[in-house]
Amino acid sequence: MNVSVFYLSLSALISSTGATLFVSALALSLFSLDSSAVKASGVYIAQFLPVIFLLPLAVKICDSYTVRGGLVLIEILSAICAVCMGLCVDADWLILLYFILFVRGFLELVTKTFRSVGVKKFTGPSSLGRANNIVMGGSFVGQALGALAGFILVSEVTLLQIAIINGFTYLISALCCARMASADVVRETMPSGLNSSLAGLVEIKKNESLKLNFIYLSLSVIVFQSYNQIARTWIPLAWLDLGLGKGIIGEMVGCVGIVIGLLIVNSFVPSNKNNKSLAFFSILLTSSFLSAPFVSSNSVISLFFYFFYMVLFEISLMVSMNGVLAACPTHRVASVMGLFYGFSFGGLTIAGLLIAFATDFYRLPAVSLVLSAVALIFLFSISFLLVWSRDKTSTAKPG
Repeated sequence: MNVSVFYLSLSALISSTGATLFVSALALSLFSLDSSAVKASGVYIAQFLPVIFLLPLAVKICDSYTVRGGLVLIEILSAICAVCMGLCVDADWLILLYFILFVRGFLELVTKTFRSVGVKKFTGPSSLGRANNIVMGGSFVGQALGALAGFILVSEVTLLQIAIINGFTYLISALCCARMASADVVRETMPSGLNSSLAGLVEIKKNESLKLNFIYLSLSVIVFQSYNQIARTWIPLAWLDLGLGKGIIGEMVGCVGIVIGLLIVNSFVPSNKNNKSLAFFSILLTSSFLSAPFVSSNSVISLFFYFFYMVLFEISLMVSMNGVLAACPTHRVASVMGLFYGFSFGGLTIAGLLIAFATDFYRLPAVSLVLSAVALIFLFSISFLLVWSRDKTSTAKPG
């Protein structure tokens, strides 16, 4: 394995574990007060808001620094934010807490974009998909482990102590980033800020393969991740009524589902091919299984279907993301992935709020049925429109 890819993956694993540890513990604490999905998901949504306003700045940073130098700096700043959030919780300064969550959301946007640039820069075409599976796998497994640890620690230690642990994970991640190759970026003259974001839009518009994979990837994140932000606590605590202590089972099931999904993609999906058809069918299946956990209130049956949903979610996410990176030119990765994280996080903000409010009024089983129908309609509509547009363009050209 490429040494830089190894340290990038290790950094993603450690950083994501600590970050999700604190946020999940905070969300669980808020949810346990009055079972409000809005309050619990608000912790996540606060971190998605910066992308609506600060996307050009994030892209400019990623175009101005090397992957190693940029990630080290961002992880150190994230460590400072983590400790400050713990102090705000301890002092009951909730407004300041949400402001720092906003700042942390921006840092997370920059971090994710840097990682995508690093995958493209540190690997060749033949190993791109496998490298992305490893790096994103580290991130996703870290998120699952962090949520799992959040369930364990939230009733054992204070949120300030959890925030300090989070701060240390960021610093360890920075040390891992410092071990990556230093001369990772040799940049040509590039547009910056808003112009760089527009350059990404132009690239997506003219590149049909990139466009379709970009839409599939955005759909996977906006629909499936926003749903899971609610489901990960609602299913074990509200649907199955397991209680805060046993609610950890839901996180364990989700964690295993993520790992299995990653292993399937890494073992059976060619890393150097564009799998648009596989992306389509995996999203189709994931959309169809959104409501599956609610076919029964039996814990084993419900959690089995939740596990199966998480496997499908991970497959659809990784296949479409690998397709985006494979189709995107190296010098446009920061712009395109910055746009993806900006668009998807903005969509998560809107979708997360709508799902949370709807869940509080109508409960998640009914909401999941509507969400599944919306996802399927959009998937078929956009796939048909893009294929129809491509066929119309090709027939219009002189033979």
